[in-house]
This record gives sequence, C-alpha cells and structure tokens, in this order.
Amino acid sequence: MDKMSDADMEIMKNCADENGIDINEKGRSRSETPSPERQCFLKCLLEKREIIDKDGKVDEQKVKLKHQAMGMELDDETFECLKKLPPIKECKDVSNFHQCMKRRRVSTP
Repeated sequence: MDKMSDADMEIMKNCADENGIDINEKGRSRSETPSPERQCFLKCLLEKREIIDKDGKVDEQKVKLKHQAMGMELDDETFECLKKLPPIKECKDVSNFHQCMKRRRVSTP
C-alpha cells in the first residue's frame, strides 16, 4: 500500500489541530459512528482534499483517485452509495459518507 502524500499529511495535521483531534491516538473502530469532533475533522479533510465541493457534493472520481493512490479500490456499491448522498454541509452530515465508506472498501491485490 502506498503512503499518503506529504500534502495530504499536512492537510490531515491541520484538520486535526483545528478540531482538537490527536491523529496518533487510536480512535473508535470504523463500525462506530465518529464523535462530533471526529466528524468535523473528517469534514475538514473532505473539504481541503476537495473530495466535496463548495456545495457539499461528493466528487466520486476524486474519492476513487485518492483511494487508488493509497493502493485501494472501492466497489460499485460504494460509488452508488456516494452518488445518493445528500450534500455534506455540516459536520454531522459526514456520518452519511462514513456509512458508505466503512463497509464497502475493497483492497487491491
């Protein structure tokens, strides 16, 4: 699996600082709903990595490219789920994105 780019690491650190998240601390499992702070952290990541546009719409192509860069592929069900998402305008809206991503990830061989 490829590592995250330096630019993405910088974005992650900035978003963590903005939302009081320790990125080195082990958080909840992927199956659990993220805390409000973690939801805001994730929304920050989506915005700064331009995964969502100014209107909160998810760019499925960017999701695909970001995961491919990390050596991962996502299945068709994930993209269908992402296409149906309402706009991500508030931190709590990230939970819908989280639901699409948590159970559908498929690693590349």
